[in-house]
Amino acid sequence: MSMASRLLAAAVAVLCALPAAALSADGPPDGFYRYPAIGGGMIVFASEGDLWKVPAGGGVAIRLTAHEGEECFSRISPDGTLVAFTAQYEGNVSTLDPLSFAELTRYNGKNAFPMWANDGRIYFVTDRWRRPNLASMLPDGSNVRRLTRFDDYDVR
Repeated sequence: MSMASRLLAAAVAVLCALPAAALSADGPPDGFYRYPAIGGGMIVFASEGDLWKVPAGGGVAIRLTAHEGEECFSRISPDGTLVAFTAQYEGNVSTLDPLSFAELTRYNGKNAFPMWANDGRIYFVTDRWRRPNLASMLPDGSNVRRLTRFDDYDVR
């Protein structure tokens, strides 16, 4: 048996002997990480009903939100400075650093699944016209435009 083979066999034996907890001690904590978005060198994701950010290269996650109600479906703007997201209490857009919230949709109904486009607008699904339809608006919440006219079924 060659020296390289013996070293490999010894390394496998040591790894197999370690408990699983020791292997994951330096790894990420157990959790349920959902709806990731990447942009501007950051990853924004949902966990525990809140939004978190972590550098794309790795590091420690920082909680961005701690409101009553769930935040999810975050999307980072093309320039990496803003994040739009769906919140149980209302749709929002915020700066990533420092985080300051602005309620954008000003509508007491369902607004969900924000998406940034290169034209500078945020596209989203809303039920403000009875059935869910696609709409767009400027990042400050103004100039809302209805883009589809589904009256018999929801936009898909």
